[in-house]
This record gives sequence, structure tokens and C-alpha cells, in this order.
Amino acid sequence: MRHLNSREIKLLLLCLFTIFAVANMFAGRAVYKALKGSKGKAGELKLELLEQQGWLAEKEYWQQRDQWLMKKMPSAFDSVGKAQGELVQYLQNSLYENRIKIERQTLLEPESTAYYEEVAVTLRIQGEAAKVNDWLSKLQGLDRFQIIKTLKLSLDGKSKEKEPQSICEVTVARWFGKRTEGGN
Repeated sequence: MRHLNSREIKLLLLCLFTIFAVANMFAGRAVYKALKGSKGKAGELKLELLEQQGWLAEKEYWQQRDQWLMKKMPSAFDSVGKAQGELVQYLQNSLYENRIKIERQTLLEPESTAYYEEVAVTLRIQGEAAKVNDWLSKLQGLDRFQIIKTLKLSLDGKSKEKEPQSICEVTVARWFGKRTEGGN
């Protein structure tokens, strides 16, 4: 093997330096990405910590709300049919009192969440627009644990009545306290 001349040594050193520089660039980019990701994660965790501190500051308020719910929310229903029947009866009576016609009603499958159980009914109703709007505005209440899940309201352009008429499709649900493992 022959000895390298000074020009070949310089080229060899330049080649080795280039390989070293490129390898360091790849390693540096990987480290930069890892650090950049860590900064983002640290920012997310700081925001989460602030949010949790906010919830902790409002702990007493939420405990009072929880106690109010435990006291006021209707207890778990014994029978799905009875709970649905009571909801339908309430809705039919209130519609009758307001002289609003029920065109169709459909009972929905009961739902259960970690916090409450729900029965619901979908109604298609028709009546004077003012009366339908008034009925809808009184449907939800703080102590009723009743919500409007879906609502589609339109004016009946084909009606020959003097007063404007509405057609409304509404899904009303009622919430009950969660059943315990012992049955109620």
C-alpha cells in the first residue's frame, strides 16, 4: 500500500468531515424535533394544569350543584314503560290544553349515561304558530329535568286558517337519577 500525498490526505479529511457534518445534521434535527415536541407537550400540560386549578377553585360551587341535583332530580324509574307513559301523558295534556294537534308520536329507546337515565318521545305537532312557540318555551324548566333534544319548526304555508300555523317536529327527553346496583 502506498502513502497518500498531501492532496489526497486533504480530500480524505474533507470527505470524513463532510460525513461527520451530515451525520451531525441528522442527529441535530432529530434532537430538535424531540425538544420541539417536548415544548409543545409542556405547553399543553401547563394549560391542563391551569384548567384543573380553575375547577379546583370552583369546587364548592360544583359540590352545591351536585347536592341540588341529588335532591331534585327524579329518582330512577322502576319501569321504562311507566316513565315513558308519564312523559307522553304530560306532553299530550299540555298540548291538549294549548289546543295543539298531535299528528304523530314515537317513543324512543331509553338511554343510559354515567350520570342519568333518559326516556324520550318524538312528536310531530301542528297548531297556531304563537301557541306552538309558547308551548315550546315552557317545555323546559329547571325542576322538570326535561330537555328538547331536537327541534324542527316551520310555518305551514298550505294552511287555510286565519292565524299562522306551525308544523313542529320535536324530541323531548326526561332525565332520571341513575339506578344503583341494588335496583334503585
